[in-house]
Amino acid sequence: MKGKTAYIRALLDQIIYGASASLNFIVLANLIPLDTYAMLAAIYSYIVLYQMVSNAMLMDAFTVNLPTLGINQSQKYFLYVVRLLLLLSLPVAAVVFVIYLAYAGLSLGHVVEVWIFLSASVAFSLMMFARRLCYSMKSETDALLGSLTYVAVYAAALAIGYSLSMLGLDFILASLGIASLASFLLVSFRLGVLRAFLAPAGWQLDTAELDCFHRRYARMGFLTGSLKWVPDNLLFSLLGVSGTLDQIATFRMATNLLMPFRYLVVSLVNVLLPKYAALAAEGRSAESWRHVVQLIAIFVAASAGMFALFWVFGDLILSLLYRSATGPVLLVVLVLSAVPAFSAAQAFAATFLKSIRKIRAVALQSVLGALVTALPGTLLIINFGAMGAALTLVASMLSMSLFGIFLVVRSQRTD
Repeated sequence: MKGKTAYIRALLDQIIYGASASLNFIVLANLIPLDTYAMLAAIYSYIVLYQMVSNAMLMDAFTVNLPTLGINQSQKYFLYVVRLLLLLSLPVAAVVFVIYLAYAGLSLGHVVEVWIFLSASVAFSLMMFARRLCYSMKSETDALLGSLTYVAVYAAALAIGYSLSMLGLDFILASLGIASLASFLLVSFRLGVLRAFLAPAGWQLDTAELDCFHRRYARMGFLTGSLKWVPDNLLFSLLGVSGTLDQIATFRMATNLLMPFRYLVVSLVNVLLPKYAALAAEGRSAESWRHVVQLIAIFVAASAGMFALFWVFGDLILSLLYRSATGPVLLVVLVLSAVPAFSAAQAFAATFLKSIRKIRAVALQSVLGALVTALPGTLLIINFGAMGAALTLVASMLSMSLFGIFLVVRSQRTD
C-alpha cells in the first residue's frame, strides 16, 4: 500500500510539473512573437542539457550509492553533491562566457544575458536535484510542494511580465531561474538540508571514498547525460541550422503535447531507481525487470490511445490550444504519438541497468541514440523539416529501447 501511495504522490507531482511545462510553451506560443518563441525553444534545450548532464553525473550516482552509504546520511550526502555541482558550474560558466562574448561582443547587455542564462541553468538543475532527493528519501509530498512552488512563482512572474509588456527572452529565463531557486530552497528546508548545512561541520563527510566513486561514475555519467540530450534537443539546433523558425515552432508546438508523458516517465524513473537499487543490493533484480515489462506495456497502450485521439479529434484539440495554423503540427503529432512507448522502454531499461551498476551499458544505449539522431537525422531534417525531426526522434527512441532491452536480457542471462 505504501508503494502504491508513493506512486500516486509521484504521479500527482509529475502531472503538475509536466502540465505546467506543456502549458508554459503552449501559452507563450500565443503571447510572444514567433521568432522569440523559436529562440526560447532552442535556449531552453541547452538549460535542459545542463540539467540532464549534471543529473547523470551526480544525482544518478547519489541515488545508486545512497543505499550503501545509509539513508541517515541523505542530507549530508546531498550537500556533498550540491557542492560538486557548483564546482562543476564554475569552469562551464567561464567557457560559456568566453564563447558567447567572443561571438556577440563585449557589452554590459551581453554580460547580463549570459549571466541570466547560466543562473537559470544552475538553478533549474538544483531544483531537479532536490526533487530527486525527495524520491530517494521517500518524501514525495515535498516533491509535490516543490513543484507547486515552482509553478506558482513562475506563473506569477510571467503574469507580471506580460502585464508590464516585459515578456522577452531575458525576463522569461530570469523568471524560470527564480522559480527554480525558490523550489530548491523550500524542498531543502523541508528535508533538513539547510539545517544540516548550518550545523557546525554538519554537512561534512569522509569524502575520500566518495570522491573515488563519483569520479568513476561521473565519466560515464557525463557521456550518458550528454548523449541522452541529443535525441530530444539537438533536433532544435539542427532545425535552426537546416530549417526555418517556422519549422522550429511547429516541432516545439507538437512536442509540447508529449511533455506530460515524458515527465511521467521521468517521475517513475525517479521513484523506481532507488527501489531498483535497493532490490539489486539484495540480489533481487529479477523482480525489478518484471516490473519494467509491465510498465512498458502500459505506455504502449498510452501511445496507441494518443494516436487514436489525435487521429479523430486532432484538429479540434490543436485549434483550442494554438491561434496559428495547426495543419503541419497535427501531422507531426501523429508521428510523435509513438514516442511515449519507445521513450518509456528506453528510460526504464536504462533505469534497470543503472540499478545494477551497468553504467557502461547505459552509455552504449545513449551512443546509439545520438548516432541515429546526428547521421540519418540530419538528412531527414534537411529534406523534411519538422516532419524529419519527428521521424528522427521516433527512430532514435525505437533504436535505444530495443538495444536497452537487449542489454538487460543479456545481463540477466550472464548474472
